[in-house]
Amino acid sequence: MRILPYRTLDNYINGAVITFNDVTPLKHLEEKLQASTSFAESIIETVREPMLVLNNDLRILTISQAFAERYDLNIADAKNQPLAALNGVVWNVPALRRLLSNLVSDKNEEFDEVPLEIRLPQGGTRQVLVYGHRLLNHGSEMDCLLLGVSENTAKVPA
Repeated sequence: MRILPYRTLDNYINGAVITFNDVTPLKHLEEKLQASTSFAESIIETVREPMLVLNNDLRILTISQAFAERYDLNIADAKNQPLAALNGVVWNVPALRRLLSNLVSDKNEEFDEVPLEIRLPQGGTRQVLVYGHRLLNHGSEMDCLLLGVSENTAKVPA
């Protein structure tokens, strides 16, 4: 409902104009969008493989429970943090930044099983394989990136 003053040509207020707009379809669409977002987040949070979803500014939108457990994070605290600041800059690796920047700037620059060495805050390093893909919604690109991490189980030559 919108109420506006009714003004005459000589700018004299001579009543009110009340208009009613049906916002039911808009509210239903908003509810569907919220349900869809919650559904997508719940899928990411429950997968067994460590992964996270980033926006184009490389800020975290959501992380999987497996990622949170493996790297000792709180899911709620990690949301909206820059990836480079996560875990005390563990993920601020030049090679990873370059890969993600290429993925943001060039929509076809996906990467798969790229070896990476990360230094954990508790000390020690971990060899991981990372992959990154741009997320799609019904074939249309979204402003989101999926970053997956798996342990590098390849044998290192002695």
